[in-house]
Amino acid sequence: DVATPWLWNIYMKYLLRNVVPRWTAAGFGFKMDNGETLHHLIWADNGYVVAADVHQARLMIQELTEALLDCEFQFKTDSLEYMLNFYAMANESEESLKQFWVADSRDNRYCFLRKRQILCLGVLLDVRGSAETSLEHRLACALRHFQARRKQLCCRKVPLARRVRRLYSTVFSTALFGLAGITWSVF
Repeated sequence: DVATPWLWNIYMKYLLRNVVPRWTAAGFGFKMDNGETLHHLIWADNGYVVAADVHQARLMIQELTEALLDCEFQFKTDSLEYMLNFYAMANESEESLKQFWVADSRDNRYCFLRKRQILCLGVLLDVRGSAETSLEHRLACALRHFQARRKQLCCRKVPLARRVRRLYSTVFSTALFGLAGITWSVF
């Protein structure tokens, strides 16, 4: 259905129009170098809440859960995940970090499972905030693309210009995808 993504965007804008100002007023989110605060990311039908610590994340997700319910939506229960960096994990016990539960006002309960890595927009994020994990992921994807096209890329009967064009359009573009999302520091 062509209208579905369009409707999803309208609902998300409506939902976040009320939630984000409250997050901002409460000081939630991640303060960036340019003075802006990052609270969330929306990509297709995926939503990401960005918080400074576990307590903040739980409060933000609780508020988002209620806002979803007001629009007659609820979370897709088989895809609820969260990830923390080392800084956020420092003050929490390992047991308390495995999962956390959020309940809405209708007593629907949602379990968020902790992940050590999350694939977000083609970039593999890990708990260290390291570029190494994401680079390894991109190179592995590029190698799979090369292996799948090996006969075409190595065939001398195919003109060299066409093989180089194919290499750039598949293997190189895969290796370089998402590099803007990679940070070069480890926390």
